[in-house]
Amino acid sequence: MSFEGSSLLGGATEGENTTVCVSLTLPQRLVGCAFCLAMGMILDLGAAGRVVLLIKGNPQPFVVFFTFGSLLSLGASCFLSGPTKQASQMFDEKRRVASAALLLSISLTVVVASLLRGMPGQAALLIALLLAQVLAQGLYLLSYVPFGPEMLRGACEALCAAAKRKLCGGGEASSDRHGAWGLV
Repeated sequence: MSFEGSSLLGGATEGENTTVCVSLTLPQRLVGCAFCLAMGMILDLGAAGRVVLLIKGNPQPFVVFFTFGSLLSLGASCFLSGPTKQASQMFDEKRRVASAALLLSISLTVVVASLLRGMPGQAALLIALLLAQVLAQGLYLLSYVPFGPEMLRGACEALCAAAKRKLCGGGEASSDRHGAWGLV
């Protein structure tokens, strides 16, 4: 069985070449994807070692490592579906918000790190943007999981309801009514 010219995340329509990796075999595509994911994680971990520089006012090393790590992780799926299909899937209705948030947070991180040097509160703003990158990337990845966004929404609603009960003293906290963890 040949996988040449087809997407692992949904087949190409007849006559459509959705990947530049047409000559790569399935194992080669999987290795490419795994390599990009691993390198992205290594760069993200490398960024952690540069947090002190970020706080001391030199954000570039941290931002470069973290942002390239995010981009490599995002680009890993290009080995599976191809860059054209990846780009079109990023802006499907169910991924549009997550994709825009991810790309915007990456762009703003680079802008704040490069153009707003020495700005008071730059480190705090960059940390907030980097957290936004992480959250947006998680939401983006979750959009590929069947019913992923719905499960996340349900979990957030349950957590908010539990917090409201705890903070406002509303309702019983019995495990029979609210489930074993008091969340549902």
